[in-house]
Amino acid sequence: MWDVVDQRQLESIAIKDTQTNSLSISPDGQQLAAGCYQTLRLFDCCHLGNQPLQVFNVHDRNVTTAGFSHDGKWIFTGSEDQTAKVWDLRSNTLVCQRILQVSSKLNV
Repeated sequence: MWDVVDQRQLESIAIKDTQTNSLSISPDGQQLAAGCYQTLRLFDCCHLGNQPLQVFNVHDRNVTTAGFSHDGKWIFTGSEDQTAKVWDLRSNTLVCQRILQVSSKLNV
């Protein structure tokens, strides 16, 4: 995380056991979503460390994109497995609400 005004690094995380393909910060600035190999990892932005709050196995191939809805209640993921998924974040378990099958790999 960077302070763009002062041009200095504030925080960092290291995800050593997998590649990271996508990062997204929730609208309230409280969570960081990392799209990794087959997983979505959620971090607490106020207490960044190398351990995510939660790790979810969400796709069969690389998660290439992840993002939050404007109200932070939903998250979307896209993958090289040719699916886009919409997830409900309103509970401690990630619940898939929609699966969209597409004809090519997703990379947004």
